[in-house]
Amino acid sequence: MQRLEWKKKVVPESGVEQFVNYDEDTETELMMLPTDLALLEDESFRPWVKRYAEDKEAFFVDFAEVFAKLIELGIQRDAEGRITNADNVGGGYHSAPKKKDTAGAPRKSNEEADPLRRENEKFQRSNGQVRAKL
Repeated sequence: MQRLEWKKKVVPESGVEQFVNYDEDTETELMMLPTDLALLEDESFRPWVKRYAEDKEAFFVDFAEVFAKLIELGIQRDAEGRITNADNVGGGYHSAPKKKDTAGAPRKSNEEADPLRRENEKFQRSNGQVRAKL
């Protein structure tokens, strides 16, 4: 990221601004978003970009630690690692319910979208657009 030359590119279909580096040896284009390259411009982030560019293992160690912290926000564990605050009072933890192993009925899973679907079909009919029913 630090050593490559980045050129601004606007995606014609969407108008989204990106930055690209074209590797002539592999004939591939690497893309970065403005937010990615902003890390190089920010005084407080630049040292981290440099550190992790020089030591990938340090990045993986730090990432694993903070990601585990992120996904366990509010979870308290005992010495054996068991969750101790399984109530929902004061930040307790409840895991999401297990989904079924088999797919559900497609029409039932989309019932809340039905009013909008009917409105869209009505609009399309009124404008002479024909659409096959799903």
